[in-house]
Amino acid sequence: MKLGLPIGDMVGGVYGPIAILAALHERNHTGRGRLIDISLQDGLIGMLGYLAQLAFVTGEDPQPVGSMHPSIVPYGSFPASDGFIIIAVLSEAFWPKLCQALGRPELAEDPRFTSLAERRTHRDVLEPLIAEITRTRTVTEWEARLEQHDVPYAPILGVSAALAHPHTMARNMVVTAEHHEIGEMRMTGRPVKFPGAPQKPLAAPPVLGQDTLSVLRDELGCDDDELRRLIDKGVIVTPET
Repeated sequence: MKLGLPIGDMVGGVYGPIAILAALHERNHTGRGRLIDISLQDGLIGMLGYLAQLAFVTGEDPQPVGSMHPSIVPYGSFPASDGFIIIAVLSEAFWPKLCQALGRPELAEDPRFTSLAERRTHRDVLEPLIAEITRTRTVTEWEARLEQHDVPYAPILGVSAALAHPHTMARNMVVTAEHHEIGEMRMTGRPVKFPGAPQKPLAAPPVLGQDTLSVLRDELGCDDDELRRLIDKGVIVTPET
């Protein structure tokens, strides 16, 4: 399955600031700078987590399991009548609870499914069996049943639904900013919060040349006559030219 996010492109941005902060911390203690070396591939290898450990221990590649978990069964995406829902039997205590929620309490005593090891061995039987049951109700109905029986779950949301989710809104992860050409636009907010230290509002992406004059004037000390000459010669471009 293709990952829904361009994680290979983003991983450098995840590890880069961590490395920078570590180097700054070292500099504060030693007074010396530090060269930082980051590779996108190194980042992806570092994020393999338990998948790498499975390969080290078994000597075999973990096999594709779609949206299911490679070692915990059942744990993954199951079809409802109008969408999909994640069901996560995180420990043995949740297995009989799921059987109750599914309306099949006898499955908890089935010798093929009584332990994690047995469920993993018989996942080719168990996962389709659960999917057959989950297809009979809507996502909302399964949310209510799984909540009632204390089974970990989560509906699979589309991007628009995730952006409109109450938790997303409560965490201020959708904000608005004024764009130079299109007016008010929505953007994702900052994922890092600093309680007690309000952050500046996010600015919309600038159009070509939007900040050129202010940078040249405020940072380099160019006067208006010099800026006009640069504009007339086509050296710089602003939204008005």
